[in-house]
Amino acid sequence: MSQAATLEIPGYRIHRVLGEGGMATVYLATQDKLKREVALKVILPQHAQDAEFRDRFLSEGQLTARLFHRHVMTVFDIGESNGCFYMATEVLSGGTLDEKLPSIHSVVDKLLILREVAEGLGYAHQHQIIHRDIKPGNVLFRADGTAVVADFGIAKSLDMTRAQTISGMIVGTPSYMSPEQVQGQPLDGRSDLYSLGIMFYQMLTGELPFVAGDVFAVAMAQIARLADPLPPHLKPLQPLLDSMIEKLPNRRVGSAAELCAHIDALLPTLDDAALSQGGSTARSARTRGTQRSSALSGGAVSSTIYVSSKRNRWLAAVLIGGLALAGLGLWGLRSPSSERSEGVGAAPTETVTVPATSLPTANMSADEAWLALASQVRERIDQRRYFAPAGGSAHDALRLMLSERPTDIDALELARALCVAVAADANRLIEAGDLSQAGLLISQAKASFPNDAGLASVEARLRGDAAAGNTDTSSASVKPLSQLRQLAEKAIRDARISSPSGDNAVGYFRDILRQAPDDADASQQLRRIASDYAAAAQGLLDSGDPGQANAAALRGLEALPGDPQLLRLQGLARSAERP
Repeated sequence: MSQAATLEIPGYRIHRVLGEGGMATVYLATQDKLKREVALKVILPQHAQDAEFRDRFLSEGQLTARLFHRHVMTVFDIGESNGCFYMATEVLSGGTLDEKLPSIHSVVDKLLILREVAEGLGYAHQHQIIHRDIKPGNVLFRADGTAVVADFGIAKSLDMTRAQTISGMIVGTPSYMSPEQVQGQPLDGRSDLYSLGIMFYQMLTGELPFVAGDVFAVAMAQIARLADPLPPHLKPLQPLLDSMIEKLPNRRVGSAAELCAHIDALLPTLDDAALSQGGSTARSARTRGTQRSSALSGGAVSSTIYVSSKRNRWLAAVLIGGLALAGLGLWGLRSPSSERSEGVGAAPTETVTVPATSLPTANMSADEAWLALASQVRERIDQRRYFAPAGGSAHDALRLMLSERPTDIDALELARALCVAVAADANRLIEAGDLSQAGLLISQAKASFPNDAGLASVEARLRGDAAAGNTDTSSASVKPLSQLRQLAEKAIRDARISSPSGDNAVGYFRDILRQAPDDADASQQLRRIASDYAAAAQGLLDSGDPGQANAAALRGLEALPGDPQLLRLQGLARSAERP
């Protein structure tokens, strides 16, 4: 009441606070001229000083004000008075879907809510606006139970020449984001439909399909994993759900109107009593296998980006252990429990930013995504991009691998390879008399791999330890080129081309190139191996075995990352595998 009493906005009488958070406060107010109650959203003074934030806030109101539809929240007014930025909207007194979901047991009722949300989104898409943050907290209800799409705060007009969001950032809630949104690719309305599909899965099962303890694991799951199937009693809904959460946009349901048509055709065929058996909001007891339990409240990894600053980037580095990754900008974490307010749903909340990563291509299986990351690590090691640039280094991609599978032998072998390469380069720097650069390189590596014997040996050499030369590093960095050639030739004779890990021809030739980047023979051998795998992949495709063709192409990419022919064959193989 004290906050409401001290705030004055011409034309409005403010009554009380409906909800508040780190970005704005929402008040119940009366618009004097029309004598109607409104929800008045007022950004906090500290954010009103931020020009980017003001632009985004005003953009929200301007975008939403263009939409007049019974399933989209109505914006009445937006403006500024004495440095106070505000937006007046209709009062939605029915609460959020988050709040109502535990009491909705009818699956048919859930389908009807889904349809209403799809209608609202379809109208926005027709007006060239995509929402980009569809989730239960942004679906509100009027007093009569009508579902309404709200909070277009990070919406984007498809015809804008400049996105009115923070430059270089990906915004949204990772637990609901489409694969293309996670990867920072161009979006259209089908991205919203994917998010709606994730929300529908949650409405049906009481849980999110992709649950993990950090945004990186959730993002990788959105790209690489398939959702667990619905429980048997919900099987009639599986085709509808699958059409919404296809990884590739061109395989997804094409429009909100098409989705509504599917729902209309499905509804008359359903037995609601059978579908709703067992309590629709009970969490599934299915084993989640590769998915880790969430360390966050409610299982969802939530985010909305509002501010950009060096301080937030520093904070993000602290929160995530220094992992700065490329390609996707920043995400923010906020507690789902804070996304509650009376009447208008989710009030803006405090955010912290978390860096995101460059991830494999959509529609990969988990193993394909894993091999793609491994290839990225090898390529960056070969390019000597050990710890820089920030977001584009071998260390960045390797940290993602180890966060996903901390005991995987291939990931550990890549960590060894990184240490080997760093030790070899540091030794060359010492021999060239550049002790400071050698020390910097070793200190960077030791921060992540403090127990590596090869790094310890170089560190001892830097200190002038007489015993350094006698330290057994057990690493390829101390093997002379002649020995590596012999090992590679023997591996080829024994048909150990790309496996087992740590003892294969591809690995030995790469070790040679790390010591001698201009070695023509090693480069030629890797190209020959890649060519053989490409021929094998083509032959397997021609014989109707796309699965093995894809595996052959992936092995070829280990030898020659980024090879266009192998990437083309991999794409053909994956396309042929699809039903």
